[in-house]
Amino acid sequence: MFDRAIADCRAAGATVEPFESPVDRTNVRELFAATAAGRGDVVPDSRSPAATANALRDYFVRQGVDPQDAVRRGLAAYRAFYDVLPGEWDAMASLMVLPLEHDPAGLSFARSRAEVTARLAAAMQAARLDAMVYPTMPFPAPRAVDPWPDIRTPLGFGNWLGLPEVSVPSGFGADGMPIGNLSFVGLPGSDARILALAHAYERASRRFVPAPAPRVTGSSSPSR
Repeated sequence: MFDRAIADCRAAGATVEPFESPVDRTNVRELFAATAAGRGDVVPDSRSPAATANALRDYFVRQGVDPQDAVRRGLAAYRAFYDVLPGEWDAMASLMVLPLEHDPAGLSFARSRAEVTARLAAAMQAARLDAMVYPTMPFPAPRAVDPWPDIRTPLGFGNWLGLPEVSVPSGFGADGMPIGNLSFVGLPGSDARILALAHAYERASRRFVPAPAPRVTGSSSPSR
């Protein structure tokens, strides 16, 4: 399926070449730790709660809403989604006003992200790449009633580096379920370019087929 997706890209006019990235899902955690150790920083923490709390505060400030009131009322819902957040309001309130510069683990993570992303950027620029492409998931889509496969995917690597990524359909397996999907991935700030490439692939390949609309059956009213 992936080979066919690459063939679709080439047929649409793209130049596709192998690329050995200096950072990927197998080594990203080790690289973050190594760069932190080299700086003498504390261990980076991707789940440091202060960053998420600050992001919530800043969002409501931009909306012109009192962040203290909005977050306090919705804390249970936010906590259910962002499990790094504390469950008690007092602890959450202190995190919302904690500058990220005073959060050593989060700051260490941000510094490591900048260093590791710079390595990837240098490698991509040397190879004259506009984007990376790879399977979004290394397995077919599971059914809703089945457990999610316990397999690490490339998504974590892109999330840690803050890379823009667009996943588009690449076809269906013999069971009729989506399989693979193709990710277009770029460097921070290249969002528009990545969206354009993904859109061009989707239009040229036509691998997306909408699911058939469910049939609705019902009993007719008895005639009078």
